[in-house]
Amino acid sequence: MSPTLDEREQQAFAALKPELEDHFHLAREATQLVLECSSAVHVDDFLSVPLARRACLSLMIRIANDLRCAALLALRGYPLQAATLVASIFEVSFTIGYIGADEALAAEWIEHRDPTQPFRHATVLVKRVLEREPDAGGQDFLENERRCYAQLCLAKHANPLLQKAHGLRVGEDQASIQNGPELHEQALRVSWFALEHGARLAVAAAAHFSKNHLEGRQITQSMVDLTSRCLERRDMLIARAKAKGWGTNPFPGSWFREGGKST
Repeated sequence: MSPTLDEREQQAFAALKPELEDHFHLAREATQLVLECSSAVHVDDFLSVPLARRACLSLMIRIANDLRCAALLALRGYPLQAATLVASIFEVSFTIGYIGADEALAAEWIEHRDPTQPFRHATVLVKRVLEREPDAGGQDFLENERRCYAQLCLAKHANPLLQKAHGLRVGEDQASIQNGPELHEQALRVSWFALEHGARLAVAAAAHFSKNHLEGRQITQSMVDLTSRCLERRDMLIARAKAKGWGTNPFPGSWFREGGKST
């Protein structure tokens, strides 16, 4: 009798935990950082909070929940679903940086009524953050973020470049459709990428939030330590990915421009 989907997910968890344990810890600490930053704002009457802080608090909680869910999905063998959530984290993180402490932008976000369009497109969000952070890296920053978002959206939009490598079991002389957990190398690569960038974007959101909405005394040593640990762990995981040969363009000949840096 074939194992049930629940049993296969349990088996996937056991197989993936050694491969994803460090990424899971990174995501967990980044989630904790976001929650600690959010909790530092004491709200007795939510409607009395400035609009920008109110909007960004809501978005911070969204990031914490999305990153937690992405980590749980990755550990159970659902890399494309994890990456789809991280595409959302990208948009939300940059929206926090875009709004900053600007009450007019926050009011516009709160009053947004068009169900067919986002508040701002991702490129607009990134460019505004770059304008506010001139030391971020200029054109390289913009290009790297654009490339990261595009790779996440391959999963979000079921782009054939990525999708055709998932949902199939390929044998020597046949292929069949397979639902449920994926344990092959390409799936693991997607999960590594998703969790690494999900945590990075969560840390960036926490930095924007702290800069615009927390006073110095509200920034605790725990927040500082969590930030440092996240950055150190991410550097370690980037090096590990490069050692596997995963620091290069995953789709040669099918990217923005050949020779560009792959994130």
